[in-house]
Amino acid sequence: MRTLLFVLATLFIPLTALAQVVPQSSLTKCASIADASERLHCFDELTQQNGDVSDQQPIEPIPIEPINVTDSEPSTSSTSVEEFGAEQLRSRSDQSRDAEETRITAIVTHVSKGVRGNLYFHLENGQVWRQIEARYVPYPRNQRFNIELTQGMMGDYRVRVEGNGRMIRVRRVE
Repeated sequence: MRTLLFVLATLFIPLTALAQVVPQSSLTKCASIADASERLHCFDELTQQNGDVSDQQPIEPIPIEPINVTDSEPSTSSTSVEEFGAEQLRSRSDQSRDAEETRITAIVTHVSKGVRGNLYFHLENGQVWRQIEARYVPYPRNQRFNIELTQGMMGDYRVRVEGNGRMIRVRRVE
């Protein structure tokens, strides 16, 4: 183990000798220059003193014209400035009303199992919802029971059997 450390140390020590040291005061002096082209020229001189880019020509800065915001064309979207972001100003009661609209309660008349063991929930209103994730969900056997159907943020639907906190993803088939 000691010989391995010795070999590694002898390999890496010469590499540190090749590194060139630039005094911190010189870097601080260049960094404190306000004008960008003068600051660049100062850093270029430091690197040339250390021999890094002595064979390259200095790069001339490209002048950049400031953009006048008032000269730009107005937005052509159909939303007016006053309406932009207004949906976030709705009151909490409006938001809770929207949440109620994406949630319904229904009565299950019976549950059947599909070929792959997925549950089919047959509702009193004629709708049929199929389980699309492989999770066990306890439900009352041989009797009617209530479920809560909820629409998720990404458009998927979930079922919660009344009295059970577990939700499963479902898809309407009828």
